[in-house]
Amino acid sequence: MNYIGTFTKQNALAGCPSLGSSSVEAALKKLVQDGTLTRLGSGRKTHYVRSDALE
Repeated sequence: MNYIGTFTKQNALAGCPSLGSSSVEAALKKLVQDGTLTRLGSGRKTHYVRSDALE
């Protein structure tokens, strides 16, 4: 999965079909907590972007 810009949880699920929704959510949460990703928005409009892409 090579996205330029932002992506959603649905994009991550489509890119990793062997993972369930809860696994993807946990991975995204961990990546946001450790600073790898930045979460933009909330709820159904949540998008993620690499933190180094915002600098």
